[in-house]
Amino acid sequence: MTRSLKEALSKGREFPRLVALLERDTQEARRLTRELEGFGFTVRYVPDPEALIDEVVNAPPEALLIGMSGNDDDEAAARAVNAVREILDCPLIALGATGDFKTRVAAVRAGSDGFFEKATPIGDLVDTLDQLTRREEGEPLRVLIVEGSANGARRTETVLQAAGMITATLSDPGTITERTLAFAPEAILLDLHMPDCSGRDVASVIRQQRSSASIPIVFLSNETGADARLAATAAGGDDVLSKTVSAKQLVTAVRAHARRFRGMRSLLVHDGLTGLLTYSAFMEALDGEIGRSVRSDTPLTVTVVDLDLFRDINESHGHHAADDVLKSLARLLRQRLRKTDALGRLGSDEFGIVLPGSKAEDAVGVIENIREVFAQMRHTSPAISFSTTLSGGIAAFPETDTAQHLIDAARQSVIACKQAGRNRVIVGGGV
Repeated sequence: MTRSLKEALSKGREFPRLVALLERDTQEARRLTRELEGFGFTVRYVPDPEALIDEVVNAPPEALLIGMSGNDDDEAAARAVNAVREILDCPLIALGATGDFKTRVAAVRAGSDGFFEKATPIGDLVDTLDQLTRREEGEPLRVLIVEGSANGARRTETVLQAAGMITATLSDPGTITERTLAFAPEAILLDLHMPDCSGRDVASVIRQQRSSASIPIVFLSNETGADARLAATAAGGDDVLSKTVSAKQLVTAVRAHARRFRGMRSLLVHDGLTGLLTYSAFMEALDGEIGRSVRSDTPLTVTVVDLDLFRDINESHGHHAADDVLKSLARLLRQRLRKTDALGRLGSDEFGIVLPGSKAEDAVGVIENIREVFAQMRHTSPAISFSTTLSGGIAAFPETDTAQHLIDAARQSVIACKQAGRNRVIVGGGV
């Protein structure tokens, strides 16, 4: 495996995000630092408000965290934070020892963008930090242009590509089924009047395919009146745009339809609790990665992760606390792994991970790191805080040959983990 891949697997999907923590309680600061670093953040601890500007000016953080104790120290901390924000534009989250009104008012006066009690589960704080420091949208939108005029296709493609979209053009509607499957568009721009075929007929063919039945179809036409729109809707179209529409209007309309489609598709293929892929979507992603590994002659590994004694968590701490544990693990996986790694919820407390381009020994290091970090995390229930562990089983391709065999082999390794005492990672053989 190349050095760059090893570094990517060890560092996770993003470079660590830097946050500055202003907190007088050193024990609380150590706890927050440990837990936030487990989620991929780098924490710069500042115990003294007067040192805050000097600490952040050379390496500006992506967010500020300010500990508030409900006494006069809060005023000094607020002044320091306000001085920093006069020269540095970054979000601020206040962490109160309690949630009483006085502390919350002090947080508001400090200009905070969010407020949490220090006893709040770390996952809630991480969610807000993720939202406040979120990078731009990941994958560009994909648009297929079916246009009878070569000049018209070039104009449309140029406009959409300039807006950051990935495009493909098609002049022969006879290959629309194959091209749609291969390109996987999130919107289709379809010429309503082509030389040899009606756009309405092409739309009907698209709608007959189960895989493309819900893709937005936007007709391009010289006719955009009420009758044209009604006819387009009857033919399975979602919108009609004039071929002379401005570049801004074209981009706005296409982006709206494609984003709506992406959002709806995401709801269908992602688990509602954890946000990871559903079982069927994960297996489809695994099949696709196996195909890529065959074509590029590269390895991949599959890991099945299972929480230890999860039934006891449900019985001892309640379903809400158990759900929070599942969400915390899912969040940790997203933080520690790459965007190219497929993550899925396979069962109640069972998760699947695909690491393209990695051998078994590489995967062991990555999953061991996740296991160690997860074991140190604290979870809360109404009565008590607690920790738990996980077991991981790894199977490698091409040593194990199919998607289902990889999952079966990884699950057998998880069983071996449980029998050996749990809280470990084991590499399995073929099935």
